[in-house]
Amino acid sequence: MRVFLALLVTAILALPAQAAVLGDVNYDGQVDLTEAVYALRAAANLPLPQAPTPEEQAELEDVVNSVAMAMGDSYSAVSGMDEVNEVLEYLGLDNVSGETALAVAQSLKDQLVALDECVDFEGTVQSKTFTITFLSNANCYTVTGSLTLTVNSVSVEGISYSVQYNNIQYDGCTINGSSTVTVKVAGSQVTITQTPTNLSVCGNTLSGTISITYDVITGAVVSASVDATYSYTLDGEPVTVAADLTYTPDGGYSGTLDVTMGGETYTCVAAGLVIDPDCGVPIAGTLEINGITLDFSGTTCENPNVTVLVHGFPVTLSLEEAAALFMGI
Repeated sequence: MRVFLALLVTAILALPAQAAVLGDVNYDGQVDLTEAVYALRAAANLPLPQAPTPEEQAELEDVVNSVAMAMGDSYSAVSGMDEVNEVLEYLGLDNVSGETALAVAQSLKDQLVALDECVDFEGTVQSKTFTITFLSNANCYTVTGSLTLTVNSVSVEGISYSVQYNNIQYDGCTINGSSTVTVKVAGSQVTITQTPTNLSVCGNTLSGTISITYDVITGAVVSASVDATYSYTLDGEPVTVAADLTYTPDGGYSGTLDVTMGGETYTCVAAGLVIDPDCGVPIAGTLEINGITLDFSGTTCENPNVTVLVHGFPVTLSLEEAAALFMGI
């Protein structure tokens, strides 16, 4: 035992001398189990863990920035679609009902007639298509522009519409483009699901499928989901991120993001990510990438960095590229 302890002490003292704390092999400011394992391996002449190379660090940083970019875009998708849904709810789509498309069209027409002080509309029940122009009357929502709405079908999934938004101005935001919309009312909640086509909201182009569930009484967001694939360019190379995320106001964003770059795919698992609306980077929650866990509790817009242990060595990764993309810098 004494011989073993002597070897162990010798191995610890032989650890890198440039560390701030003698024997601190991974430069985390303390000597703990990591150093003990390192010393045991050194005493036994076993291969020692190596700090990640600059290439490995750069690769991990690119993956993390790709995820952060996708999270920022997903946040924009949910917040932007929430703006669009407010316009649809103003028209009373959550009150429209019917067992057939024609019955829904009649219910929609009745709803528009009730809003005659705030909208003009053209169209017929038989065509199931209405073009609606918003009026700027004092007692009405501050919405301008027009939209064309067609009733597609009725199913257990809800009522399906095709909507063309034409220069809608609402809450300081411009909405243009088209989307397939499904509205489903279940008890005290209504879920609006949109699959956009060239839909621009507040200067952001939305893609994928975005679903938001609201409390009918309060209008508050209960939950949301985003299923989308984003494309970026990092270091001159194409990157795609397939995101499948859920959101709740209390739990943040969770789900999977598959990052494909350089012929490799990295499966990332997000848990409780909170996105700062000013810079678009995570400031809470965790992300697991191929067994490496990142904790964003120390990340801020002023300090867009995250520190992670790789092979037992702390590595600081910058999220400045993701923040710059979100902020349009």
